[in-house]
Amino acid sequence: MHWGHKVIAGFVAFAIFIGYMVYRAQSTTFYLVEKDYYKKELHYQDQINAMQRTAPYLSALQINRSGNSVHLQLPPIVGSNVSGEVWFYCPDNADLDQHFNLQTDAQGQQQFSGLVEGKAYTMRISWKQENLDYYAQKALGR
Repeated sequence: MHWGHKVIAGFVAFAIFIGYMVYRAQSTTFYLVEKDYYKKELHYQDQINAMQRTAPYLSALQINRSGNSVHLQLPPIVGSNVSGEVWFYCPDNADLDQHFNLQTDAQGQQQFSGLVEGKAYTMRISWKQENLDYYAQKALGR
């Protein structure tokens, strides 16, 4: 084989390799944590303030996962007159994320179901009480 043919074969192999890499890059599925992450980033200081406000109550915040359900117990100081949301974020598949409104009973408890067993989730809970925002998050194992 002539050296010119080897150079051409090298260029063709390189072009095929680059084409394959472009195909793989286009067909890869990726998920962002937030679809509107830029907007959320602008308000991140508010979230930091809410986390600092929640810090004294974290030890009383109880979250227990059993299979596909989660039991939430808010701290007694929170009471039952709160509004907020609970987000179960699945890091490896955004289609498994779940959002719920916070609707606790008189004891500050709420039950959630529908999580996929065998998947790790991060529970993010935010609530508003007396015009103050509170925020906490906890990793839930598989």
